[in-house]
Amino acid sequence: MKHWLQKKRGTSVLGLSLDGLRLDGVWVRRTNGSAQVARTFSIILTKDLLGPEGGAAALELRQQLDKHEIRERQCAVCLPMSWVLGVSTPLPELPEEDVPEFLDLEAERVFPYAPEDLVMVRSHFQTPSGGKHGTQLAVARENIQKLELALRSARLVPVAFSVGLPLIDQALATQPNSGVTLSVDRCVIGLMVTAGGGIAALRTLATAVEVGENGPKIDTESLGRELRISLGQLPPDVREVVTQLRVIGSRQFADVLATGLKSRAATLGLATECPTRYAPGRLGVSVPGDIAPTPELTLALRYVTRSLGDLDFLPPRISGWQTLVSKYSSRKLAYTAMVAGALAAVTVCLFLVQQVQLMRLESQWKEIAPKVREIDEFRLQIKRFRPWYDESFRNLSILKRLAEVFPEDGAVTAKSVELQETGAVSCSGTARDSESLTKMLDQLRSTPSIGEVQVDQLRGRAPLQFTFNFQWASNGRQP
Repeated sequence: MKHWLQKKRGTSVLGLSLDGLRLDGVWVRRTNGSAQVARTFSIILTKDLLGPEGGAAALELRQQLDKHEIRERQCAVCLPMSWVLGVSTPLPELPEEDVPEFLDLEAERVFPYAPEDLVMVRSHFQTPSGGKHGTQLAVARENIQKLELALRSARLVPVAFSVGLPLIDQALATQPNSGVTLSVDRCVIGLMVTAGGGIAALRTLATAVEVGENGPKIDTESLGRELRISLGQLPPDVREVVTQLRVIGSRQFADVLATGLKSRAATLGLATECPTRYAPGRLGVSVPGDIAPTPELTLALRYVTRSLGDLDFLPPRISGWQTLVSKYSSRKLAYTAMVAGALAAVTVCLFLVQQVQLMRLESQWKEIAPKVREIDEFRLQIKRFRPWYDESFRNLSILKRLAEVFPEDGAVTAKSVELQETGAVSCSGTARDSESLTKMLDQLRSTPSIGEVQVDQLRGRAPLQFTFNFQWASNGRQP
């Protein structure tokens, strides 16, 4: 995200290495799969870029760059090792999303600055026993801001601020693994310990480096003591796998340091090496074999090959619109915007869910549509021909009700039954006596679905001839 907000990377950049008033630089251009060094230079300023006369120092820098015919504006800067604070913290068993918050709390506890006053990058490594650690490297935000302002005053565009030691160590190591790297250049010695795919320690050693008539002189005894203390502070399982010591830097200094430390390193279980060329394939671009590795060159090559990684202390640039919004927007407006954005996101998600459901239902409908059309056709046919079919079996039901009320001993018998479409029923027959007929008629009147029972005719006495009628209620209880 940080690099996305910054200007899109070009194919050329000015690599700078800042050390007090000294500024070493290299102009690198990338062409296809190779890199070319257009120009190298070294500038000694009379004023500090970060001091009260930073404007005058920026003007002097611009004049020196014009003198060396440097027309490139994008610059990637190696920060002084003395600016960097480092701390390594063992990580407890936490979800990945909670690790940054845990490291923020550790940084607030350990560093002598408030978190908002620091620009931090992080490197994670894993011990052989499986333990996870996080190393935090921090630079004072004030120094970053002053340096960026000075470079822009010199008409340069900063695109990356990094530390040279980790970058050049990765570029020189043929097989990166756990080990100690010492970087020496003039008066500064930096120490870095790598383990488990990350940086386990990064610090500046307070060892004196002097340059006399007979060449550089380094207090290797004091440096050996510092090296032993640094290794003793490592986790035990990490210390066991640290078996290599790499010495890098200017040849006149690195050779003296490697020679003086070789025997002391051997007593610490470290094999000393002094690489002088970039390892093949480590930079992702071919460089001339006679080019000596330097921090500014390595940073420039990393930048043009898009392999800088997370070791970038340059804060993301904020656009004018973002500045305007942050200046004039109130907290209430910000909360309102956040709520509105959340509601909009929820609405969009609901519409997406609805669309997915509609697509699934349409797919299911396509599968059952032929059967539905067939059933609809059947229903139309049933509706059309239903009047021709009487599923209630009315006539049989009427006859059943009559048969149920007539006595089984034959005291009352029916001779004829007439059924009409209106539900009117007329029945005639003979009865042994009037008492049997009356009992049968009472039972008929109490029968469901039968109403309005009336006697039309009675003749004779024994046998008694009768005719009665009643109304069949079609909505009555059916059998």
